Amino acid sequence: MLWWLLLCLGHGRFAKVDLLLDLGSKHGIWAIEIKRSLAPKVSKGFHSPVSDIQPDKMFVVYTDQKRYPKGNEIEAIGLAELCGLLQAL
Repeated sequence: MLWWLLLCLGHGRFAKVDLLLDLGSKHGIWAIEIKRSLAPKVSKGFHSPVSDIQPDKMFVVYTDQKRYPKGNEIEAIGLAELCGLLQAL
C-alpha cells in the first residue's frame, strides 16, 4: 500500500522534511525537499530529520527538468520526472 505523508517534521527551529513518502517494504521511504528555484540548495534543516529517519531515497524537487546528484545521496529532480518515478512503481 502506498502511504503519502505531507508533513513538516521538525527537531529544532528550522529542521524539516517537506514530504515523506512511505512506499512500503519494496521501495522504502523517500524524503523530499521542495524548492522553487532553478538552482536548488538543500537546506541545513533537511539533514537533521533525515539522519533520524534514514530514508531509502532523498530528493530535492525543483523547477527544472535536469536530474543530477547533489551529494550525500540526495538527487535534484524535476517534478514531472519524480511523478514518472512514482507512477512506475
